[in-house]
Amino acid sequence: MSLAADFVTATREALEPRRDPERAAAMAAYMKHHFEFLGIAMPERRRLVRDATRGLARPAEPELHEIARACWALPEREYQYGAVDLLAKHIGRCEAATTLPLIEELITTKSWWDTVDGLCRASAGELVRRTPAARGDMDRWAASGNLWLIRSAILHQEAWRDEMDFTWISATCITHAAHPDFFVRKAIGWVLRSYAHRSAENAAAVRRLLEQAPFSGLTRREALVRVRH
Repeated sequence: MSLAADFVTATREALEPRRDPERAAAMAAYMKHHFEFLGIAMPERRRLVRDATRGLARPAEPELHEIARACWALPEREYQYGAVDLLAKHIGRCEAATTLPLIEELITTKSWWDTVDGLCRASAGELVRRTPAARGDMDRWAASGNLWLIRSAILHQEAWRDEMDFTWISATCITHAAHPDFFVRKAIGWVLRSYAHRSAENAAAVRRLLEQAPFSGLTRREALVRVRH
């Protein structure tokens, strides 16, 4: 078998015996019954996968793509979580030109916040941070009309700390200030809060921005929660 097949097989053999129907039902309910679950909590899932795959070689970029797609094809959500974790762990081995298209594919397939947010922050965001030419992809995502790509574009800089580009963030947030969807409004608030927390100057800039467009009450609350500057 290939390394990708070995990885997926080892993961399934580690997780399948730990099925917990009662917990799976609760997890499915929390996710609005969009997905099936094995019923394995995150810390245990991560430990089981780590132990099961410890002896395997580190996957190269094409193998990461193959593993991610194989995990996305499985019905239970824990496998998609595993793929999100794996991409984040090895994103340093990936190139924006070849892996951003995969991330876009995953964001727009079996879409919900639980996988989308990890993909955009830890993986897409890191690729764009170190590859400025890829910022055009975030412009395209923000203008796509797809809820989850819009949310991903808004959030992709959230882990950049002092490298956050407030000019880009401001323009994108203003464009979507009146967006009707909860997930977009929440994302705008989150990225503005992350920027505001860096300094008093940043917090003042966020307050000024919030007066420039019809941002929702949800966005305003999220943007300024626990901002003490």
